Amino acid sequence: MQRSTLLLGVTLIALTTVATGVVTGTLGNRWQRPHDLGAAAKSLDLIAKTSEVGPWKLKDSSRLSPEIVKLLHTSGDVSCKYQNDQTGDIVELVVLVGETGPLSTHSPEVCYSSRDYQVVSEPTSQQVEARGVPANFLSMTLSSDGFDGSLLRVWYAWHNGQQWFAPRNARISLRAEPFLYKIQISTYLTGLEDERRPSTQKAATNTADEAVRQREVCRTFLMDFLPLLNRALGQHSTT
Repeated sequence: MQRSTLLLGVTLIALTTVATGVVTGTLGNRWQRPHDLGAAAKSLDLIAKTSEVGPWKLKDSSRLSPEIVKLLHTSGDVSCKYQNDQTGDIVELVVLVGETGPLSTHSPEVCYSSRDYQVVSEPTSQQVEARGVPANFLSMTLSSDGFDGSLLRVWYAWHNGQQWFAPRNARISLRAEPFLYKIQISTYLTGLEDERRPSTQKAATNTADEAVRQREVCRTFLMDFLPLLNRALGQHSTT
């Protein structure tokens, strides 16, 4: 279910990009392909070849289909599933690189809520310290419209080859960048109730600590993963 949800999210992003990318590309005047996108795409190879990041073990990796790549105008991508050997937590990761116009329109509240998920909590700013290097992210929670009403926690950000950005309106804020990387991490909040639904005081008390822990799973993963990713992106210079 988790792999299908990840692919669904990417597919919905692609469909949303088709509808909005023309406006973005025109606004930023960045639809022309920069010469260094090929080198930028190669920087993702290190991620695909890394089977272990701290306590996180690579369980699965894949590439986007040619159809989605064409829709998103990406030059490189990697999709991975990691599991924490100590806690059992599972995260799913997508890293993309490509033209600013399409990638700057990627936002979970648009792609997920357009079909099978509804927004439970609006995007909030987060900062991750990974070996002393700060990175800005946005995080949000979504609820499945399915029978189980499962909750999905998503963190995401963009990178211009030098630093991480997490603006609420990336289409406007990042339009001057020649290209972007995009990272999106998701994890299911298992055994927790939808925050929009009423719950008993006892149930709320019993799940409070676990809810806090699960909402920080993406942060925990990023603290281990970002040094690897920053090193990979550092192999490509924007200058």
